[in-house]
Amino acid sequence: MTYQNLATSCAAALLLLCVTQTSAMALDGYQDRRGLFTGVGVGGGVGMVESEDGQTGVDSGRKLGLHLSALVGGGVHERLTVAGEASWWARNVLLNDYVLNHHHLSFNALANLFLLEGIFLEGGGGLAYAIYDTQTPDRPDFRYQELGLSLKGGAGFEFFVNSQIAVGLKAGYTRHFYSRASFDTVAGGLTIRWY
Repeated sequence: MTYQNLATSCAAALLLLCVTQTSAMALDGYQDRRGLFTGVGVGGGVGMVESEDGQTGVDSGRKLGLHLSALVGGGVHERLTVAGEASWWARNVLLNDYVLNHHHLSFNALANLFLLEGIFLEGGGGLAYAIYDTQTPDRPDFRYQELGLSLKGGAGFEFFVNSQIAVGLKAGYTRHFYSRASFDTVAGGLTIRWY
């Protein structure tokens, strides 16, 4: 199963969960972002690596990969939430008869500022971790791993489908900084939060 098929299946399952989820309260019941919440996201994004070690398969242009995320946080008030988020971007690339695997993870502290109804801006930063294969003139397959820093920003929209569940769409930009490489991605997808 490819990452794109996995992303499609995950998005369909999340959407089905939202449609079939019921609540004891009416659809127009109490909807509040204050307090604890959890969330997940699934989608895709294009990424590019700039590496000093050689060809990575995603350094000559942006390549599409699977993007997944999960977060736990709390609402400071109705218009501001803070959370810890773990996200993962993955892609396989065929380069010179070698399959190169790419995995980029980030663990960020995020803030969401809701401007109008469900429209929000997002920003944050934290730690990044890269695990990807690269090629050098003397080594056709070399695995690169490093811990670094990440910054991200984005925007999105969410709406409550009942008193506790909000479904939305989000897009954003993330930049990872490593000592011998950097990675950036533009990703978007479906999000679900349980308030």
